[in-house]
Amino acid sequence: MATVRICVCGDEGTGKSSLITSLVKGVFVTNKIQPILPQITIPPTIGTPENVTTTTVVDTSALPQERSNLAREIRKSNVILLVYSDHYSYERVALFWLPYFRSLGVNVPVVLCANKSDLAADHSEAQVIEEEMLPLMAEFKEIDSCIRTSAREHRNVNEAFFLCQKAVTHPIAPLFDSKESALKPAAVAALQRIFYLSDKDRDGYLSDKELEDFQMRCFEKPLSEEDLVHIKETIQKTHPTSVAPSGIDCRGFIHLNKMYAEKGRHETVWIILRAFQYTDNLSLQESFLHPRFEVPPYASAELSPEGYRFFVNLFLLSDKDNDGGLNDAELASLFAPTPGLPASWADGSFPSSTVRNEAGHVTLQGWLAQWSMTTFTSPKTTLEYLAYLGFESSDRSNPSTTAALKVTRPRKRRKRPGRVGRNVVLGHVLGPPGSGKSALLDAFLARGFSTTYHPTIQPRTAVNTVELPGGKQCYLILDELGELEPAILENQVKLLDQCDVIVYTYDSSDPDSFAYIPELRSKYPHLEELPSVFVALKADLDRTTQRAEYQPHEYTAMLNMPSSPLHVSVTWSSMQEVFVHIAEAAMEPSTAFPRSEEDVEGKWMAWGIALGAVVCAGAAAVMIWRRGLTTSKMTCTSQPPSTSFRGARRKPQPSCDCPNAPNIWRQAVADGNPALAAIPTKDGLKRRKPKNNIIKSSSSFVSRVITHEASSKRLNDRNPDGLFAFANINRAFQWLDLSSKNKEEPLAKILFTKAHMLTHDINELTKSPSHIDIAMGSSAGDIIWYEPISQKYARINKNGVVSNSPVTHIKWIPGSENMFMAAHANGQLVVYDKEKEDALFTPEISNHSAEAMKASSRLPLQVLKSVNSRNQKTNPVALWKLANQKISQFAFSPDQRHLAVVLEDGSLRVMDYLKEEVLDIFRSYYGGLICVCWSPDGKYIVTGGQDDLVTIWSFPERKIVARCQGHNSWVSTVAFDPWRCDERTYRFGSVGDDCRLLLWDFSVGMLHRPRAHQASARQRTSMIASNTQHFNRHRADSASNRMRSDSQRTADTYNDYDSAVRHPVEPRARTALLPPIMSKIVGDDPICWLGFQEDSIMTSSLEEGHIRTWDRPREGINDSYNGNTSSPAISTSAAGSGSGIADSAMGSL
Repeated sequence: MATVRICVCGDEGTGKSSLITSLVKGVFVTNKIQPILPQITIPPTIGTPENVTTTTVVDTSALPQERSNLAREIRKSNVILLVYSDHYSYERVALFWLPYFRSLGVNVPVVLCANKSDLAADHSEAQVIEEEMLPLMAEFKEIDSCIRTSAREHRNVNEAFFLCQKAVTHPIAPLFDSKESALKPAAVAALQRIFYLSDKDRDGYLSDKELEDFQMRCFEKPLSEEDLVHIKETIQKTHPTSVAPSGIDCRGFIHLNKMYAEKGRHETVWIILRAFQYTDNLSLQESFLHPRFEVPPYASAELSPEGYRFFVNLFLLSDKDNDGGLNDAELASLFAPTPGLPASWADGSFPSSTVRNEAGHVTLQGWLAQWSMTTFTSPKTTLEYLAYLGFESSDRSNPSTTAALKVTRPRKRRKRPGRVGRNVVLGHVLGPPGSGKSALLDAFLARGFSTTYHPTIQPRTAVNTVELPGGKQCYLILDELGELEPAILENQVKLLDQCDVIVYTYDSSDPDSFAYIPELRSKYPHLEELPSVFVALKADLDRTTQRAEYQPHEYTAMLNMPSSPLHVSVTWSSMQEVFVHIAEAAMEPSTAFPRSEEDVEGKWMAWGIALGAVVCAGAAAVMIWRRGLTTSKMTCTSQPPSTSFRGARRKPQPSCDCPNAPNIWRQAVADGNPALAAIPTKDGLKRRKPKNNIIKSSSSFVSRVITHEASSKRLNDRNPDGLFAFANINRAFQWLDLSSKNKEEPLAKILFTKAHMLTHDINELTKSPSHIDIAMGSSAGDIIWYEPISQKYARINKNGVVSNSPVTHIKWIPGSENMFMAAHANGQLVVYDKEKEDALFTPEISNHSAEAMKASSRLPLQVLKSVNSRNQKTNPVALWKLANQKISQFAFSPDQRHLAVVLEDGSLRVMDYLKEEVLDIFRSYYGGLICVCWSPDGKYIVTGGQDDLVTIWSFPERKIVARCQGHNSWVSTVAFDPWRCDERTYRFGSVGDDCRLLLWDFSVGMLHRPRAHQASARQRTSMIASNTQHFNRHRADSASNRMRSDSQRTADTYNDYDSAVRHPVEPRARTALLPPIMSKIVGDDPICWLGFQEDSIMTSSLEEGHIRTWDRPREGINDSYNGNTSSPAISTSAAGSGSGIADSAMGSL
């Protein structure tokens, strides 16, 4: 996904600002507009290219005094829209603007725009292109495309900005060399790999069936017969031999893509490339080549059945001569779409490391054995080559290449009876030089015996299948370590983790051979922790007495080994039994360890244990059944009464002025889900704290912790009724005491390295004078549970093990001590438990019908893990997917059952989070939604966003009841004033990027429907807002339709499994329009937070990081303040100086 930043440049008077205004408004604005428009951000919509997240349009000035700002914006942009409107400004394109871009060192595409075409009616389109645009494109290669526009006639305005988006999302430069009129080598290589992967039968042609499959994969729509004939005819005109009855060859396929690039349809080539996971620099995506795959200690990775099936089919397709082996040419063809043989294969002297036939070609048995060994030793290499070779998972829940692998169960206690849960085992072959280790590996691969001695210097590996008693097969890897033997044996941790068995070999005909083994075991005592097999090689020669303290059979008897050394010769036919013995020792470690007295007694004790187990099982069944009856009876007991807000004035309980949170308890067991419902909690209990000391932490995530030198004294001397403030400033998280005289000096300041905190929340249930639980979400997806009094912390979702998307909002679940909910930028809502460990998350597939599973991706809520899941030992507790776009904010209802969620796609989604279902979906008037809150009685939801409006929604009536107009820019925060709300009237406030604080009052009687002409009399002044006209969202000829979300979809277009009610956008003429009772500029910096106290109002600025406390306005005030007419009662700087992201939350003690 890309964020497109468009810098609009050109001479003064060419109509740059008019173009931008016409884009946003959808019509030409006749009123005089400001010289330089503010920055505008437009969310993606239907007409936007599929991989664009947001589009930012920046207006500039060509005046000399603005030259530094112009240079800065050009360097920050992804694409430049260069505007000219007459002959003079056209001449300056080549004489000034394009050389100026080059002098700045920028390498971004330029879209040339000939504006004010309505004034040049005597020039035709073709004439302008031929005389003006083509010469410039020939001279300056950075010009990506050209277009002729008119802001007055609203002609090609949307298309001009679409070309800018396309220049970023589908650039022509990496694909096509205009000088050579040919595709660039990197593009050719990528298309050759795509052809190879699409040629399923490997015959060198794309058949009609393969072309249809290719069309569905890339464009998700079928290929008609007419289109197929047209494609073949087009290729045949220039390359007659590239079209055959078998299909289209690789040469014709590349020529077809070249024609797309030449004719300006290079987005088609990019769609093909991105369907095969290519990035903008024509390399495969890192997440595709190296997906997250972790192997726990003492576990191993193996190919899954699907992985083995893929490599079997790949072998059969590549064996062109059907001789049962892959020769050098067939191997080269097989690895054509890859960088070549894996480096580990080349180091291991492939193919001599595996099984080959008489001709020296790799057999299917050797092919699978080699990949089994690669997966065991380096699973990342296997995943990388699975991606190169085109593995496609059949598991919809796991579409990545990790579906071809599996992780075995960890085994830590080697002497424990029982089998090891592995099908691939590793054994190190140790012994003195000349003992026959190399001959042992040759015999393992069925190679002939050579009488010539070659000392082993480089490590050597052999892998083959071994059939165990009972018919089960496993893959055995035998390593001869060579000169690396000391280094490998000294690494105790890695040796014990990877190795399954040690094979000690000696020459039974050499009297000095066996002494090497006791010396080796005494030098490396940890070898005794591995299963051992002793093998006496060269048994066909005369056996001799060993010059050692103990003879081999005496040594093994002294160790209480189950058997004496095996005497074998590689020339004997019984040699294969040795490998079976080695594999059995690896699969059943207890058979290859020294026996102890406990093992002798174990046989007799086993019968007693088995008999006792039968008796205990019967008793346990009775106890569990009785306990189950008791539990069921407890579930049916009467529930505590719930708190109701209906018909009574609620006592204000804001988060920043409540010493202890009220015990509001509601448990919807009968019709909801008790897993997330509030639980009654006794106050005064000792709270659990995180385990890690953040000051002494050595984590790379935490850079530094700065505490005030007198923090303990300040905490002891502070006013117990004072306020603490916690704020995110840049990469620092600050803890402030607003009741202190030194408000600007934080009690603690935490600096982070890899990420910065974006949001945080305080647990109102657990806070006390000695304990505060804070949950913080970071830009890396990690979550910090922080207790500032004790300076302890814990890291949750470490390294994005559950979700690696940034945390955009976080809240403790009301009434819960341990659980909190986090919104991620990828559209996920995740419930975490601070007391639980994290685990690698895999979506859980519920038992829906096949049709429901097919439609699940279109549901407004995908339950990837339910709170009812049996797997509740680790995080996440629950995981819900709402959309593919960022969740801006969410808010819990006062009844602790419903959740209001606002997203960047402009939707407000109200869900019953106890039942895990979305109830209603509302749409903003324009743009994305940023903030949301509930009224104290839960009857109304208020939202704010990019449409500069504050919207009031009635939850019982399920509709919009009023729009509030007063802001001149985006609304960042809305909050109700609980001290000014009762059963009849409501007050709330809003702040935004226009640096204003607005207060609003409304009552049920005020929310009437206005007449159409009254609503249309008011006009918006913000450049970001839309007109009062209600647009048809299905039209494609206006900027509103290209740049906005699809708000007019109704529930009829969704499947039967979607129970959410989708409400269409209500026209402004049919909605009450409320003015603010107070509007006040509260600084020069955008406001990002708002909070109410009983006698004051608090705000926090975005860049300065100032936390200000304001006196409440007088009752009955109805004036609009456009300046700072009064000073704040308290002004605290949380940042000192500089800019940053300030996300403030208050907590009182």
